[in-house]
Amino acid sequence: LLSYIIFLITMAAVTVIDALAQWDALTQREDATCNQVKKPSSTASQNTNTGCPTAWREKIADWCYQVVDHCALGRDVVSYAMSYFDRIIPHYCINDTLVELVAMTCLYLAIKVHCSNKISPECMVSLSRGSFQYDQVVKMERIVLRGLNWHLHPA
Repeated sequence: LLSYIIFLITMAAVTVIDALAQWDALTQREDATCNQVKKPSSTASQNTNTGCPTAWREKIADWCYQVVDHCALGRDVVSYAMSYFDRIIPHYCINDTLVELVAMTCLYLAIKVHCSNKISPECMVSLSRGSFQYDQVVKMERIVLRGLNWHLHPA
């Protein structure tokens, strides 16, 4: 019996060590993905509060309202999405395509957290009209969550 208990404890320790090793590998891969999106350089056309060009931010907000209206969701979810967007964008210098992906992902997260009706990542992919793939949305979701330190509820 004692040897069986020692065996179980040893197996549990190995399992924990394996889980920690897998966790480290995952976070290293995620860090590598996050590092592909570089820190910002200053540009004159950017809104000083968000780091995003003002015209882009307005288009993003309009698109978010169109999506929530189309899906019959509460319009207040757009304020959450824009909060996520405004908090994540200043930390990265990204191209126009990635701005769209970040905005779409922020809306997806806001809906996921704050609405009783959910939208699948596949639905978000279809809303992008082929601009993005499922795996891109899922990867960006992890990047945004990590960039926000998982702070998705207003203070």
